[in-house]
Amino acid sequence: MTVFRPATLDDAMAIAEIYVDSWRNTYAGLLPDDVLLRLDAANREVRWWRRALSGRRMDHLVYVAEHADHGVIGFASGGASRGRELTHEIEIFTLYLRDEFHGRGIGKKLFLSLSERLVTRSDGSLLVWVLDGNPARYFYEALGGKCIARRNGSMGGAEIEEIAYGWENVRELIELGKYS
Repeated sequence: MTVFRPATLDDAMAIAEIYVDSWRNTYAGLLPDDVLLRLDAANREVRWWRRALSGRRMDHLVYVAEHADHGVIGFASGGASRGRELTHEIEIFTLYLRDEFHGRGIGKKLFLSLSERLVTRSDGSLLVWVLDGNPARYFYEALGGKCIARRNGSMGGAEIEEIAYGWENVRELIELGKYS
């Protein structure tokens, strides 16, 4: 059985481990190896997540998926849209699961749980940025996300392209998700 709940400070290490593992597995071949090898769940990433979960970042909500036998198996974070180039009010910043739990509907439930919480702060639209080449883009398309923008940037010295997927009505997304 899996429950979806707001993350606590006690979840920081599990979140950092999932974050590092997901980046290394998902972005291998898309980002330079040295960027992925520098990730360190026990130090830099866990400190970052502890700050995010300490309550000092009120604009950053984090939800976890917790399995009865395996502990925290995934997390999602989001808040007010960070970019001003698009009019979408809410943004999902991260959504990661341990690899062995992909394809079970957990990511979808986690995405919808966080979206439902975020919509209490805004009645509008939602977006998520995805690295081009990341297979997660198909997940967002299956949830009805539409490609609304692209942007170029760099990460670890590598040129990257990101795709923004958007939903104009978050409440409609949540309602549809409850029945599918």
